[in-house]
Formats: sequence, C-alpha cells, structure tokens
Amino acid sequence: VADFDERIHQLQLNKSKSSRASISALQHWYFQDSNSRESVYCLRNLQNEEESSRFWRDLRSIVESLEGVSIQHGITGMAVGRSITEWEARYAHSLQTSLSSANPAASRFGSFPITSMGWVYRRFKDVDENQFAKSAGPEMVDLHNRHRREELIEWMQQASS
Repeated sequence: VADFDERIHQLQLNKSKSSRASISALQHWYFQDSNSRESVYCLRNLQNEEESSRFWRDLRSIVESLEGVSIQHGITGMAVGRSITEWEARYAHSLQTSLSSANPAASRFGSFPITSMGWVYRRFKDVDENQFAKSAGPEMVDLHNRHRREELIEWMQQASS
C-alpha cells in the first residue's frame, strides 16, 4: 500500500497531463482492500466488453506508472516491470547463496539438498520472438521488455559462473 500511495503522490507532484491520466487510470482500476490482514490494492474485475477495451488501452500507462512498485509486501524484488521468471531466478540464487554460506549441512529445499544451481536457456532460430508474447498484446512487446530479458540472461550467466 505504501509503495502504491507513494507512486500516486509522485505522479500528483508531476502535474503533467500524462501524470493526471495515469492517476485517473490507477484510481479507476485499483481499489484498496482494507479487510485483509494488511491493507492491499486490488485490480478490480472487468464487468463487460467495454471495460475490457478500456483496460487494454490503459494498460501501458498503468505499467509505466507503477514500474518498480512492490507487488507484495515482504517479498523483495517482486515488482511491477519485472517478470516472474526474473524474480524466481534471483530468489533461487539468493536462497542457494544464503543457505550455503550460513550452514552448508542445512542447505535444503524441502527434503532436497541444495548443492548447486543451474539454468536452461534456449534460443529458437528462424522464429519471430514476438509470437511468444501475443497474449500480452502487441503493444506490450517492445524494446524495453527485450532489454530486460537480455539483462536477466546476462545476470544468470554471471551468477552461475
């Protein structure tokens, strides 16, 4: 909640037309649920086809406005603009590193000992990579996302060497 509220505050200070549009979109699509153990912001459900169209129009603004905002309190590194794959890779690496350095004998994931970490990476030849992200909508497949993916691959190569 604090990260979301802080981002709204930052947008309000900006006072640009795009910031006002972003605030409007965020306030339209998110509501604060204070009935949970910790108050959280929730994305509201789509009610009809018209709302669905509006959501897809607003999506880029929402994602750009919330870039870097924590998705869930208490989970470091899970933020808007990062893929779940990135979070999983970084979490697995931090788990192995922290457990191995603290107590090698206790380095376990459930009943499995953590002795090493590996990763699998494939590149498909003669395939348009945009075809793998169609469900996100073509407007979300852009150079920024490709750059993030390449940064993650580079980090994973360095972390595993």
